[in-house]
Amino acid sequence: MLIFPATIVFVTFAVIVSGQKLEHIENGKICTGWQAVTGTSVSVDSSVCSGAINYELTKPAGTYAVRFCCPYGATTLRPIGPAQAGCGRAAVAPLRTRIVGGQEATPHSWPWLVSIQYYGSHFCGGTLIDSQHVLTAAHCLQDKTMFNAGLTVVAGLHARSKANLPEVQRKSVATVLNHAAYNDDTNENDVAIIRLASPVKIDSYVNVVCLPERDPVVNDNVMVVGWGTTSFGGSSPDSLHQAGVVIMDLCEQVYFYDDNKQLCAGNHQYTKDSCQGDSGGPLMYEVDGKWILSGVVSFGDECAKLDRPGVYARVSHYLPWIQNAISSLSGK
Repeated sequence: MLIFPATIVFVTFAVIVSGQKLEHIENGKICTGWQAVTGTSVSVDSSVCSGAINYELTKPAGTYAVRFCCPYGATTLRPIGPAQAGCGRAAVAPLRTRIVGGQEATPHSWPWLVSIQYYGSHFCGGTLIDSQHVLTAAHCLQDKTMFNAGLTVVAGLHARSKANLPEVQRKSVATVLNHAAYNDDTNENDVAIIRLASPVKIDSYVNVVCLPERDPVVNDNVMVVGWGTTSFGGSSPDSLHQAGVVIMDLCEQVYFYDDNKQLCAGNHQYTKDSCQGDSGGPLMYEVDGKWILSGVVSFGDECAKLDRPGVYARVSHYLPWIQNAISSLSGK
C-alpha cells in the first residue's frame, strides 16, 4: 500500500484509489485514470514501471482529481513468449481501455498489423491475412508509379523510428491487386490485396488475423489501430496507436453508404476515430479470445468530426473476392 500525501496550493490531501491499474500510455509514461480526491491512501500495481510512481493533479471543475504515473518504455516490457497457435492471437495482450482520442498500443499486441511504406515512409496500414498476403484499401494503391522496389511492407513494427530491431520484418512486394470495381467517387469496393515477394515468419511478433464468420452489430465494441495522425491535418505518432470504437448506424444518413458492403464505426462523443495514415488498416472484433478482421479503414469526413463516423469496407462481403484474388496472385 502506497500513501501519497501532498500540499498543493495550501491544500493538503491524500486519496483512496482502490485497485487502480496503470494502463494509459502516453509520452513515455503509463498512468491510472483520473480519480477524485476522497480519502487516505492508494494501491497501484507498479510492476510495469521503470521508475518511481508520481502523482499528477488537475482541477477541471473546481474539484481536485489525481492520477498516478510512472516512466514506461522498452525496459518495462516483460519478455515476449510464444503466442497461442492460430489466427487472431497475440503473445502480448492488448490494452482494453478506451488514432484520435486513442492511446499508444501495447507493443506487439496487434501482430497482424503492417505498415505499407514507400522508400521507408509510412503511408497506409494493412493486415496480414496469411503469411504472404496483406489486405488493405484500394485507395492507398491507385498510384501505379509506386509499384516498384520502393514499395515495401513492414511487419512486427511498433515504433516507426525503430524499424531496424531484430523482430521487424521488411518485405518486398511481388504484386498488387486492387478491386476492379473500386470507385474513387463513392469509395465503394475499397479493398486491395498485396502479395509479398516472400512469406513473413510467424512468430511472437508477427501473426495473421482471422477472417470473419460473423460481423459485429450496432453498439458492439470494436478496435481500430494505426500510425495515422492524431488529429485532422496533424502529426503522426512514432508508435502504434489504438482506439476503441463502436459499430454505429449513422453513416447512411451522412454519406453515400452501402450497409451490405461497408461498416460504420465511431464513438458517440466523436472523440475517437481513424485518421490520415490509418487507411487500409484493420477494424477488429474480438470473438472467443480471437481477433477478427471486420473492416478495412476506408474514409470519413476529416477525423472525429461531429456526426461523422468513419466508414470501413465490410470484409465479410469481400470474402469470395479475397479468396479468388489470393488464388490468382498465387498462380493457382
